[in-house]
Amino acid sequence: MRAFYKYIIWGVACLSLCPLRGGENRELQGLCQLMERGPGDIHEHLKHLRRLSSECDSVLELGVRGMVSTYGILAGLDKSKASNKRYIGVDLFYPPIATLSKLEKNARKSNISFLFILKDDAFLDPIEVDMLFIDTLHTYAQLTFELEKFSPFVKKYITMHDTDAPWGFEDEPAPYGNDKSHYPSWVDRDKRGLLAAADDFLVRHPEWELAERYTNCHGFTVFKRRG
Repeated sequence: MRAFYKYIIWGVACLSLCPLRGGENRELQGLCQLMERGPGDIHEHLKHLRRLSSECDSVLELGVRGMVSTYGILAGLDKSKASNKRYIGVDLFYPPIATLSKLEKNARKSNISFLFILKDDAFLDPIEVDMLFIDTLHTYAQLTFELEKFSPFVKKYITMHDTDAPWGFEDEPAPYGNDKSHYPSWVDRDKRGLLAAADDFLVRHPEWELAERYTNCHGFTVFKRRG
């Protein structure tokens, strides 16, 4: 009888650690809801990241910072009906190790392939994904470069943070000063702000359309591939 109770306790523990087959990862969804309450500079847009990524099988995040946005992306992928789900996060710096470990653990529980790459995305080979999220250096030149480089490999959505004040209308001071020599020659060195970079991209690329734009919480813009 004692062995029987041990078996029952073990089974309950397993259920609490693992999502039900075909169900949601309750821990991950709860963590995302907690992050949505703030504080922060992107918490009001986690619901958009969660909703859009739930329609996708793969997401590439350029600029993970503290990984607050990653909670929304993974919570959405957790709800996705896709069979082979992938998350790739890229940044110049390591995010908090405890946060990275927690999200990686929850991704495994949700059957999401999870990969963090410590790298400058200028040297990253493009990866084919359903959705791209960009929150890196907030300058016209940087966003223009990233959109041109990665957009051909995005099948559904391009999402961008900070498309309103302040960096929607002016450039964030770059850690290496005003030197833009590392950008290709076709990148306009004189324009400023992420909003202009996003709008100029749409003019050059009719295969993409503006789907959503929000001005709260520093701004959030969504492009959708036509067709």
